[in-house]
Amino acid sequence: MSLLLPLGLLGLLGLLALLLIYILKPNYQQKIISSTFVWKLSLKYKKRALPISKFRNLLILLCQIIVICACSMILAMPVIAEAAEPVRREEVLILDSSANMYTAYEGETRFERAVSRLRTQAEDVFADDGFVTVIVADGDAHYLLSQRLEAESRDALSAALDELVCAYGTADVEGAMELAEEVLQRSPAADVLFYTATDYVDEGKEVILQDVSVEGEWNAAILGASAVLVDNYYTITVDVACYGEDEDFDLYCEVNGVNGTDGDIQLPPATVYCVGDQTYQVVYTVSEANFGENVTPVYLTENEAVWSFDRIYLRIGGGDCLSFDDEYYIYGGNKPTIAIEYYSTVPNVYMSGILLTLAADFSEDWNITIKEINGKTGGEPLTQGFDLYIFEHEVPEIMPTDGVVLLLDPDISGDAGFTLGRTITLQGSDYTGDGVALTQGVEHPIMNGVVASGIAVTQYREVHESSLDGYDVLMYFQGNPVFFAKNEIDRKIAVMAFSLNNSTLAITLYFPIIMYNMFDYYFPSTVSGNAYSVYDSVTLNARGTNLRLTDTDGEETVFLETPASYTFRDVGTYTVRQDLISGVTEVSELYVTIPREESNILRTEDELSPVVRPPQDEISFDDLMIWFAAVAFGLLLVEWLLQWRKGV
Repeated sequence: MSLLLPLGLLGLLGLLALLLIYILKPNYQQKIISSTFVWKLSLKYKKRALPISKFRNLLILLCQIIVICACSMILAMPVIAEAAEPVRREEVLILDSSANMYTAYEGETRFERAVSRLRTQAEDVFADDGFVTVIVADGDAHYLLSQRLEAESRDALSAALDELVCAYGTADVEGAMELAEEVLQRSPAADVLFYTATDYVDEGKEVILQDVSVEGEWNAAILGASAVLVDNYYTITVDVACYGEDEDFDLYCEVNGVNGTDGDIQLPPATVYCVGDQTYQVVYTVSEANFGENVTPVYLTENEAVWSFDRIYLRIGGGDCLSFDDEYYIYGGNKPTIAIEYYSTVPNVYMSGILLTLAADFSEDWNITIKEINGKTGGEPLTQGFDLYIFEHEVPEIMPTDGVVLLLDPDISGDAGFTLGRTITLQGSDYTGDGVALTQGVEHPIMNGVVASGIAVTQYREVHESSLDGYDVLMYFQGNPVFFAKNEIDRKIAVMAFSLNNSTLAITLYFPIIMYNMFDYYFPSTVSGNAYSVYDSVTLNARGTNLRLTDTDGEETVFLETPASYTFRDVGTYTVRQDLISGVTEVSELYVTIPREESNILRTEDELSPVVRPPQDEISFDDLMIWFAAVAFGLLLVEWLLQWRKGV
């Protein structure tokens, strides 16, 4: 017998308390009586019963002592230790499903090698009547089938391993180790084996690494590439590296749809010699510059200069062990065009200036063209062929339907769907008073960063708010709508019912903010870039209808609401299409490659995600407290009976 809580024996101090009670207990009382005859007679009978009374008192004392001792033992938690029953063999097998596992040597990939070894290990455990749990560490670690498979599941596990395909991203190792911990909570004695080719400086003590790499593996890779406009010509920058070997290789560059034609050109190849796993750059440029170390410049002639393209295809010579990073595509060389018409009978220099600024600031995403028409000199507004129409002072009766329309100080509403009232002109003395400040309407993206009370007007047109079906009112003047907008599938209109010449808007920071917000609101970029890695998420916006994305397998996803999020799972080219209100179908292409770090097939990580193993029970215990409790209860009952008999 052993005690789990020896401090419980302090309860034996109760014996001292019991002794003190008996010492302090009075044995007699001194009283004066008138006669002793009755007492003498009583003493006669008492002497006869004395031996029985002393024995009873002794039993009571003994019961009390044993009860105190039993309670102390209960507090000390007595148990009998026994050897734990032997457990069945159990193993948790984790499979690395990251892109570097596609590395192939002599016709066999790391992933195939890992699956083969894992299958053999599982069969060995099943032969010992053990349990097997297989965890796949891909982008989101998960169990293959379920936890703790037994021998009768060997066929199902084998079939699942046959169908398993390696992923193209980075493995969720941390999530895999968390799943392994779930199994260890039930089976602390299980072994955890991790089939991977990644090395770890600190691999911990609870996980057994199973290295599936082989001697002789190496990889030459295009890590990334970009094309940036510099002085109206594209500079193409390519990051390359070689891992496992010091090798030289050729980089080839082909430009498709060059300079607005259907033709292709082959840029001069560049030979790169990579040493020591370092990253090198190849730069195709028309401008001679002083490049630093590890940069190979390729200077282009006038005939090779590129100012627009459909795509750029890059590749390096084969022979390495991982093929997915031997090629790379660059898209986005032909930016979508936004054609703007600005028609005004009194052109405003502030509007002309802000349009030029918009064209410059959004040049990375859009090719913005601006056509200004002066109605004062006899110009007529055009109502077709533009993406954004700005009509100031004079408005056509029939609004364009193939683009966004902005009305400034309209003289009529045309068919825009609102009713104009009279023109209100404020007194000059009121111009700086509180009465000319605008007030905020509904929260709206166009009003981000705009404080309506910072804008004042001296003249505006009344608008009947009841006529604004489908419009959001963004600003009011004394309860009258003066700035409102709608963004419907077939009608995209914004209206300012006052002139820039009769307000402070054009001379405040709020004017460019509103114009930029309107541009973002009505012309959101469909995607934020053209190059991504597997497991990246992209936010898709639509400025038209029927936004759809086609993946590398040709499967199409339709997005009914935007902005929408999409996560890439495969390597290759994705295509995004949307139908604009002009009737044109806009097409964007994206290239998705394996994560940059996966190209380093011999990389070493600092620390493997730790696995916390709960303590293992090497012995079992039989609890004895119930027996001591039974003894204490029984003796308390005996002591009560003796006390009761004593009083009879």
